[in-house]
Amino acid sequence: MKLLSDLKKNIEEIKNSDFKIGEIKYYDENYKVSNILRSALICNNNIGCNENISEGEKVELFKELDEIMKNKLRALNPSFSEETLNNMINTYKRGFIIYPMDIFVVDDAVFHKEGVIDDFGLIYKIRTFMFENMKPYYNIFDIYFTLHDVDIFSNQKNERLSREDTMYISKFISDNINSIYKENITKPTYELNNDKYFYGYSGLVEGEIRGINVYFNIKFDDLGKNIKEKKECDIKLCIQNKDNIILYYLHQSFKDDKPIWSIVKTTSEVWKLTENAMKSENKHSNSPYSLTRKKSC
Repeated sequence: MKLLSDLKKNIEEIKNSDFKIGEIKYYDENYKVSNILRSALICNNNIGCNENISEGEKVELFKELDEIMKNKLRALNPSFSEETLNNMINTYKRGFIIYPMDIFVVDDAVFHKEGVIDDFGLIYKIRTFMFENMKPYYNIFDIYFTLHDVDIFSNQKNERLSREDTMYISKFISDNINSIYKENITKPTYELNNDKYFYGYSGLVEGEIRGINVYFNIKFDDLGKNIKEKKECDIKLCIQNKDNIILYYLHQSFKDDKPIWSIVKTTSEVWKLTENAMKSENKHSNSPYSLTRKKSC
């Protein structure tokens, strides 16, 4: 078990490291990885599992590691918000050892790419995903999207949507998503119901095309209430198929009391950690200072 001095030394090593990009091979493909992410994950787990230090010392070490990593990410892109940075560093805050490979950002949506490790220490699956309940986004196939918010301190009774409302809204959302993506990637949950099983009425499930994740920056009930009360609003919709991520801006308005979504597909490129770290490394290696330093060695 590492001592406090050893953990501080690990953090200092991470502080003095950069986002050096390496490669791992998975079957016949080579994947770029940022090695410092795995160093941060191991360090983070060593802090959390250490019985030789107090809880107060752990808090301080976690805080120091997080600030170091956020400062490194800020150096690559100063425009990242604090919320985005906090979502990005979640890549190394895992309860088990995985292989964090890359981070993708589009607007304020953060996705993580990682290798899942088997019992023999080998990568058996590579996946790109957004963590569950990572605000401000909700995966429409996840329970958090339809979970009712309960305020136990409020005297006001939250009026829930009726069965008919939830069915109508689920169908409306599903049809619009499929129309936007031009594939049947979702369908209302109630379409699973039959005489033998009951699945509920609100929310959505995967359609004919599987493995595609869909995210809203608004929950089902809030979107449903806006539709029911005929409120205009702006919505962000993010559709992710492996490393292909598309962000849409939606404006909800009404015509003849029917909701209408005006859709704008963003032209913003997805920011990728490995790509930007390599650009930064090349920029510094070609600077006069770097060339002089290299020559003097």
